[in-house]
Amino acid sequence: MIIKHLTKQQRHSIEVKNRIYETAARLLKTYDYNYLTIRHICREAKVSIGTFYHHFENKDDLLAYFFTYGIKNYLDQNDVEINDDVVQNMINLYDVYLSFCLKNGIEFLSNYYSTKNKALNIRGKNDQQQVAKMPIILRAIEYISNAKRDGFIKEEFSPYEIVQDISAIMKGIIFEWCLTNGAFDLKEEGFKLMRRYFHGLLTEKYFNTFNK
Repeated sequence: MIIKHLTKQQRHSIEVKNRIYETAARLLKTYDYNYLTIRHICREAKVSIGTFYHHFENKDDLLAYFFTYGIKNYLDQNDVEINDDVVQNMINLYDVYLSFCLKNGIEFLSNYYSTKNKALNIRGKNDQQQVAKMPIILRAIEYISNAKRDGFIKEEFSPYEIVQDISAIMKGIIFEWCLTNGAFDLKEEGFKLMRRYFHGLLTEKYFNTFNK
């Protein structure tokens, strides 16, 4: 609906930006991170290097767009069921996230989850503008903040610190899943680690309320 109210030039700009993103995503399913150069992306997407830099600052900015464009669309299409149980809310949220990861396939994930991909680093990105570009992180902070307000999470832990830790857990389990060529259930192992992590953060009120 929104795109219909844009000018022809604006629609074209969005289409080109998405084509660059989709080309990079397709290349990552076949080639490793080092192959994914701006020159290769532009050649495959049939755009000039100048056009690339009009839309993205660099390759890491393009890969960060993976979270903004890809996951936002996936979240819009898949509702996250929430209630007062913060642990279950976080599991439901990351269930959507891991479903999105699995949808992209192990070849893509093996190349995307590289130590050279600085777009995966969320530490230090805690100002409002940066967080707004990370839909999963934004929602996770909201869920944790609500749980702290309700007295379910200990005061000494900030929402952003908790979300950073969970992000590290998720990246670690995805990386290990790729190393083992998908030898275990990604969601089952990821959620098991998340529950263990939360056990040290939750208050007595939480355990009494949810009979855990």
